[in-house]
Amino acid sequence: ETESTREENKGTREETTRETESTREENKGTREETTRETERETKEKILSLITDNPSIPMKEMAQKIGISSKGIEWQIKELKKSGRLKRMGSTKSGYWKITGDKK
Repeated sequence: ETESTREENKGTREETTRETESTREENKGTREETTRETERETKEKILSLITDNPSIPMKEMAQKIGISSKGIEWQIKELKKSGRLKRMGSTKSGYWKITGDKK
């Protein structure tokens, strides 16, 4: 291998590394967008279930939507924090109330 071939290979490796880093950044943005979209869709599904049945338990929501109970808990917490959802009454005999504007 000659000196010029080594230099060409080095340049090609550096170019490939830059392209790879650029692709990773693009993918990161796409992943973040997908995550936000999925969260938004999940919140909308939760609100739809609550509209149909304000007394629906979180466990049932999780089963109907197909995510974990912890996922439902997190989404409910976010909906409460944004002012979109309130729990009225007790844990067992209460119901969900959709409030506020969409955020």
